Amino acid sequence: MSKALGKEPKWLPDISAMNKTSLLCCMTIVYILCERKFHLKHLRGPILKIRLLEYKDLETIYSWRVEPETIIWTKSKNKFSKATHMEWFKDRLGSLKSNPMVILELNDLPIGYVRFDKQEQVNSLYEVSIFLDSNFQNKGLGSVALSISLDFLNLNSALLLARIHVDNKKSITFFEKEGFFFSAKSEKFLTYTRGPVLLAPQ
Repeated sequence: MSKALGKEPKWLPDISAMNKTSLLCCMTIVYILCERKFHLKHLRGPILKIRLLEYKDLETIYSWRVEPETIIWTKSKNKFSKATHMEWFKDRLGSLKSNPMVILELNDLPIGYVRFDKQEQVNSLYEVSIFLDSNFQNKGLGSVALSISLDFLNLNSALLLARIHVDNKKSITFFEKEGFFFSAKSEKFLTYTRGPVLLAPQ
């Protein structure tokens, strides 16, 4: 994989049909730092873009949040109204500096997000939540999403925690693979934590 600033070419492969190895080997990561765009005419593989949450994401995020497979792992397990989501989304946009949330796009198609919620009781401690559209799961993108989100937001030195439903074996396995360790249990939720990422000197 390579990193660059750019705009995806018109040639779009059938990404959903690609397996984990072929997708990760040919994928280019693009950090969207501002509105200015750069053409990457030489690229012919899938391009994964990461950017901050924007107002245009309101409907997409809502559709993801109300999916049954998403709701089942929440604390309330209850559906919520569009009005409730709009209020949550407004607050989220207004607190991006302290509670950043990034959107992942593969060839301009939104495929998921990574959300960081700053914990007030400890400095530089964030609860992390990762969502990927079901069509793009089991392709190694969750690990990539977490890694590039920390890099993009300069949070590699942060302490991270993840709260996971005790029956959500898939998420438990993922976070353990990413270096998180079990630290606590409260009712039906487990807390996993991970220390800062140690980066190799440049």
